[in-house]
Amino acid sequence: MSKENLPQEDVREKVRNLAVELRLLEGAAGEVQARIGVVEAALREFSLASTTIQGLGELKVDDEILVPIGAGSYVKAKLSDTEKVLVNIGAGVTAEKTVKEALTLFENQMNELEKIRGSLHQQFAQILERMEALRNELRKFSRQM
Repeated sequence: MSKENLPQEDVREKVRNLAVELRLLEGAAGEVQARIGVVEAALREFSLASTTIQGLGELKVDDEILVPIGAGSYVKAKLSDTEKVLVNIGAGVTAEKTVKEALTLFENQMNELEKIRGSLHQQFAQILERMEALRNELRKFSRQM
């Protein structure tokens, strides 16, 4: 028996199954979008850190700087070193690195994040493609009801 000639009860069951799958995919799409947002926020943070560290080359020891403390607030500080920075190397551990080492570390991390973002965009596109196919199937079966 072809799909076009399914009994009404089978059509209703198929529509219910398609609707459930569509809802699950909508949830998955939302999760992937949220992960993309997290990755993009991390990329912006690394980009800002890189730009800031590159700006150290224009400063001298004992120059006064403003250090952000959150909520749009800053504290004045004097720069004690323009050659080394403390960077997070993972698991809440920081290490002293030269400016060049820190920039290389940030670049590597940004490259990894770019790969992850690409993979997430690909997953998102696949989910959207499947959702569209399900919607088309739902429209077809809805006309049979």
